Amino acid sequence: MKDTVIINGAAGGIGKAIVESLIANYHLILLVRTKASAVELEDYLTKKLFFRDYMIFVLDSGNKDDFERVLNDLKQKNISNIKGIVNTVGFVKIGSLLDVDESDWLSAFNICFMGVVRTIKYFSQLMTSGSIVLINGILSQHPKPNPIIASSMTGAVSNFAKAMAIEMIDRNIRVNVVNPSLTDTPLIKKIASQLTHDDDSYQGVIKSMESSAPMGRFIKPKEIADLVKFLIASSSEYINNISLNIDGGVQK
Repeated sequence: MKDTVIINGAAGGIGKAIVESLIANYHLILLVRTKASAVELEDYLTKKLFFRDYMIFVLDSGNKDDFERVLNDLKQKNISNIKGIVNTVGFVKIGSLLDVDESDWLSAFNICFMGVVRTIKYFSQLMTSGSIVLINGILSQHPKPNPIIASSMTGAVSNFAKAMAIEMIDRNIRVNVVNPSLTDTPLIKKIASQLTHDDDSYQGVIKSMESSAPMGRFIKPKEIADLVKFLIASSSEYINNISLNIDGGVQK
């Protein structure tokens, strides 16, 4: 019988890559924010993958009630002994301190930070051992004033993960963090669109961002997914409370 892994943010670019990496070896519980995302993900997986060992639930990381509902659904379906949790949910708002509104801060806190807190708080109740992997960001290690929100939220998640790794070890649950820099997903296009107002400028920003990487390209989502696969597996069972940067070596 396959072990079960929960992936929150399964419909995103990194989330889909993680699904593809894990689905042959695990039963997957896939969490997506909207019904439209659930339909899109189902269609994508049906066309892309041979394996069908997954269940999709709609869950908004900013809504505590959604976590309670999905947890109860899993219990009613007798899904327990979860061996892994992966969180990929993030929030993007470009701007320095004076550029962003208080509502942006509150939304980011609710989704990015409290979303992680809720993911671990609720779904770790179904774990007796295993691994939790949080996809965070390189700004947690090397913060910048723009984007100030992402720098702040990823830093908060990083410290929360360290505390959880210490707390969870008594339950034989490991907690590790992966910090990618710019990754080739739809999210990078959203970031670029916030910085430009026309197509020519947009393409220029994309090329500039990509050429600034030490290897001259964005990270491939599969490169992140392969690392997550290792961290979830029992072969990494002595790796705990670490923060791994995937940035091509640009950060020192």
